[in-house]
Amino acid sequence: MTGIVALLVLSTWNRPRFLLFVVGLAIVFCFFFMGVSPGAQGEPMSIPNVNDRISLGSKSSFGEAVPPTTPSQASIYQTVLGSDFSRLHPMIQRRFGFSSADGVASIGKGVMSSIQRGKFFTYPFLLCGSWRRIMFPEQGENAPFQIENYAYRDGLGRETITWIRNFQTHRPRRFDAYMIYSRERNRIVDYLGTHQHLAVDIDIRVAENGGLQLVSGEQRFYEGWLGFRFPMAFSGIASVCEWYDDEIEKYRIRVEITNRTWGFLFGYEGSFEVEWRQVGVNEVPPDLLPVRVEARE
Repeated sequence: MTGIVALLVLSTWNRPRFLLFVVGLAIVFCFFFMGVSPGAQGEPMSIPNVNDRISLGSKSSFGEAVPPTTPSQASIYQTVLGSDFSRLHPMIQRRFGFSSADGVASIGKGVMSSIQRGKFFTYPFLLCGSWRRIMFPEQGENAPFQIENYAYRDGLGRETITWIRNFQTHRPRRFDAYMIYSRERNRIVDYLGTHQHLAVDIDIRVAENGGLQLVSGEQRFYEGWLGFRFPMAFSGIASVCEWYDDEIEKYRIRVEITNRTWGFLFGYEGSFEVEWRQVGVNEVPPDLLPVRVEARE
């Protein structure tokens, strides 16, 4: 989901000497990996069909599937999926079907049964990423988890969904992201971290189990006047699936971040329940908003 060298650059932005070292190292790596050409979208992860029994037209505790909405009320996920949105499990439709006009927020609370990182050399990069709330190096099992999804219009008028994830590992960690629908790119763009330094293209599709699958693509680094496409050789390709398990009546999520050269980098999986909160239009807790808003998509 993020370029490994970019994590170092953004986390050491006010440390000139180390920044020069990192940029030089990045240039060397770019030449070294010039011949590497991983696919822009990566390979989608295998999603377990734990819900093969579900009937997408059946009732749930929230009633029937979310009814069609007018374009002005459509969520960013409805906008991208179009008619395919109705193929999602009804509970997934509700979770991804609200917008800033609906006055609700989705607060998920549960447990991540597994949090893992890759080989030893991934540790310093993940640690640096944690300084701007982009991934983290901790591992563990059965860690309490919370995800906060608020819909609002940012300062540029773009419909935005917060993805604020808190993990109660032995050192509590937080992972910040902000998704928008980009008219310019005709897709969802995910801004990562507290300062939205990284903009990542996201492809979404309906998974076989009625869940929503998200796969990261091209990544761009922005800071001040600086802006460039990040080499995929240094980038983590993220595959995320969120689905609803009727058997346990909870949402499930699985995240896996890999690099074609270095293999598995980071991932987690678990389950959670959702509490729906009534909020005012554009009402988002201040501590969940980014420090800066990046205009470039």
